[in-house]
Amino acid sequence: MLKSLTLSLTAACLAAPLGAQVLMLDFGPTTAIDEAGTPNSQLNSPYHSENNSFAGTNWNKLGNSDPAFTLKDANGDDTGITFNLGLAASGATTVDLGSAPNTSGALGGQFGSSGTIYSETSVGRDGIYHGSSGNKHAVGFQVGGLAGTYEVYIVARNTSTSNTYEQNIHWGVGASSGNFSYTSVGYTTDTLNYAGVADASAWTEGVNYSKFTVTLADGQFLNVAVVGGATTESRGFLNAVQIVAIPEPASAALLAGTGLLALAGSRRRRTVSA
Repeated sequence: MLKSLTLSLTAACLAAPLGAQVLMLDFGPTTAIDEAGTPNSQLNSPYHSENNSFAGTNWNKLGNSDPAFTLKDANGDDTGITFNLGLAASGATTVDLGSAPNTSGALGGQFGSSGTIYSETSVGRDGIYHGSSGNKHAVGFQVGGLAGTYEVYIVARNTSTSNTYEQNIHWGVGASSGNFSYTSVGYTTDTLNYAGVADASAWTEGVNYSKFTVTLADGQFLNVAVVGGATTESRGFLNAVQIVAIPEPASAALLAGTGLLALAGSRRRRTVSA
């Protein structure tokens, strides 16, 4: 009887859509929508490009403040996941989750023509940031309610300039909620180097988006901060984020389709500590 029930659950879960395992966040004032004569902007993203079988279209549209609604997965179902935006003062390395970036901008001045990954209402075109160029403000966020292993995709670019500059993505795991320093022991830094517009024709890992894998235990928090380099553009920009759950091989069939929170909370994996 137990074997029969397990097989039935496995078959049902295998048929569940992949979108239940993906959380997608779009920052900035522009909503990703279909436009006449253009590809579906909702499918124009790093993870869609990497996984051709993925067709999730629900983006949580965020401006430059914490969401006033329940975050939903790529299928449009509630997740129970929490998300808090933060800001580090110019030159500081601690992200204050009680502060927020002051600008949600349309951007796209250098990449508005058709044929680039930032065209039309792309989630990568607009974004959030703080202050004027020359002020080294980091934009950060904290995600709660995850437990398990995840691939995280970060799009961080000022699409209003073709100057040479970099964006540094710092990420780590916190044991509790609250402000965090992105230079703490255990944090990792990924750097995206931009120069001109030649890298805007296709999504390419390590070129126009950062991707990393992180493992969290129950009660831990994912902390991320984005800040510019020493030249040209020192501000941090945040355009889009995708968080994709990675089921363990032995339990993937039973966990697929249960939503990010339920899927994550059912797994216990080795912790990556900050």
